[in-house]
Amino acid sequence: MIMGKEWSISRMSTVTLFIIALLFNTIDGQLNQECFQFIGGPFVDSNTIIYELKTVHTLANGTNMWSTRLNASWAKPSESYVGSYVLTLDIIPTELICTIPDCVIQPSDIVVTEPMYTNDELPFGFYFRLTVQATNSMSTLRNTLSNSAQYFSTNDCYLETKDVDFCSSRPTETQFVGAAYDFRVDSIYPNMTHPNVFLANVSWLQPLQLNPEYVLNGYRVVYTETDRDNIVTVGSIQHNIEEGKDFRYSTLVTGLKANESYTVEVAAFVSKDDDTTLGKFAEITLKTPSAADARSTTLEPSNTNPLNHLYEEFFDARLHTKSQLQHSAPSLEEGSFDFLMTLIYLKNFT
Repeated sequence: MIMGKEWSISRMSTVTLFIIALLFNTIDGQLNQECFQFIGGPFVDSNTIIYELKTVHTLANGTNMWSTRLNASWAKPSESYVGSYVLTLDIIPTELICTIPDCVIQPSDIVVTEPMYTNDELPFGFYFRLTVQATNSMSTLRNTLSNSAQYFSTNDCYLETKDVDFCSSRPTETQFVGAAYDFRVDSIYPNMTHPNVFLANVSWLQPLQLNPEYVLNGYRVVYTETDRDNIVTVGSIQHNIEEGKDFRYSTLVTGLKANESYTVEVAAFVSKDDDTTLGKFAEITLKTPSAADARSTTLEPSNTNPLNHLYEEFFDARLHTKSQLQHSAPSLEEGSFDFLMTLIYLKNFT
């Protein structure tokens, strides 16, 4: 499993690695002097890289088509001899390899002359690294000592588009796993022995998309009081591989107070080798009735799937949910590698 700290290489270490790599980069037995000449050239400040993601909808022969548009910009380096910028857009962590690229610009590189970039064809449900490197005035060499980057993810296909046909037609087009589909509240009813306490039955269908390299293990359910930080773990439910896509998973959310609003979230989790990965969270908001209303109402609970206690122990040891990250680790800056890796991978509770 790739962690952000493994890539926190100091500038001095990067220079050392770069020089070592150049010692082995010979052309007709001679060192590539051009690369040496560009050491210490202009670089783009990562803090100035700004990005915006928008959903793009088009029609192709009457068929709905969707994608994500990336608009990125950055501040021009103070040096006046910047010719252009070389961009690298990697899917992470599957394509993230710690290598020092050739400083000579290749025909396959993305090169722009202005400090801005647009891409209209990003797929849904992927995690990306955008790297920007400045070039010399002739736009022939790039500064490989500068790996100024921003990290971001595109939203789940169904959560973003609500287009079941489009997302279903691309069942494997996701980096890990899609969001739980058709997440809903089936019933809310009072606790028979404590009328001021409520229970809610929530249910969902399996995700519309799954990377075939991963195994769908189950679903994680949590809830919070709206606008509050208290996260309550409902539990984990094991995925039933013997059931079809129309099988509805459900569980009870307990301990709800009268006349309160709650946000309930569910996310599928998958595994590959020794890594367990959490998908995007689907969420719904529910409102409990007042105690007076509840006394005159009798609601029968729907059938629910039992919580898997083996999975509870597993998650208690490894899970770090999105909400826990936001509230327990505010020092992780959104857009940084550590922030994104914490969202992707399941880590210890803090």
